[in-house]
Amino acid sequence: MPAEVLPVFQHRLEEVLPERAGPVLAALAEMREEALQENRFGRRMRGEGVHFRALADLSAVLCRKHGLQLRGDEGLENLRPRARQGQLFDDPAP
Repeated sequence: MPAEVLPVFQHRLEEVLPERAGPVLAALAEMREEALQENRFGRRMRGEGVHFRALADLSAVLCRKHGLQLRGDEGLENLRPRARQGQLFDDPAP
């Protein structure tokens, strides 16, 4: 999560769910290579490990249950960063 959001998230989590804050933060860290804050381009929307796989599987099940379809490789493990805004205005090749 962005550096600006992390302290607010941690504070609210500890305030609202003090007994669960530790396990929740540990699970997030496990999915994020032991770091809660990620600033490398294209890495924020990715994860790994058992907890991440469980969330990806749950997401797929819920999408099927509610008639939602992911197109192509839009599963959680295959998310890609969107094109940069500047690329929207590039001149097309002749």
